[in-house]
Amino acid sequence: MQRVLLVQLPTSHLGAGERVYPLGLSRLSSLVPGDVAKTALDMNLSADPWQDLHDRLLETAPTLVALSSRNIDPLAGHEASYLSSIVTAARLVRHAAPDCRILAGGPAFSLFGRELMQKVPEIDAGLVGEGETVFPGLLARRWDPAAVPGLVWRKNRAVQY
Repeated sequence: MQRVLLVQLPTSHLGAGERVYPLGLSRLSSLVPGDVAKTALDMNLSADPWQDLHDRLLETAPTLVALSSRNIDPLAGHEASYLSSIVTAARLVRHAAPDCRILAGGPAFSLFGRELMQKVPEIDAGLVGEGETVFPGLLARRWDPAAVPGLVWRKNRAVQY
């Protein structure tokens, strides 16, 4: 059985109190077929988001983790990048659930997919653009990214577009 964990990565500096509804992941969640077990985690709502992600990975033993990132660069004059959140999450997933596939998406990936695939080798594939047209096809094909338009993926360590 496929088990999907949908994760909204931090969208602001932790502790800033910003809450952004994970609209994209919410929509993708509604498209997961009934025969696929699904769980979601919005890291922005967690007091200890990295521990919560780790615990959720161990509890659900996902076969696919979808990481959604809204931002790469900070807003409102902040100086830190959110790239570290993507890197940290991908490494944590790979460590806690080494056999699962890691799918990246969200506005940050749509804008910087090529760069993120190069900087975060743990990511197996990424959604570019609207995930609603790609995600169901990927689930239906049980991970055949070459057969699903709109994906960036790795094949023998090389990034495919």
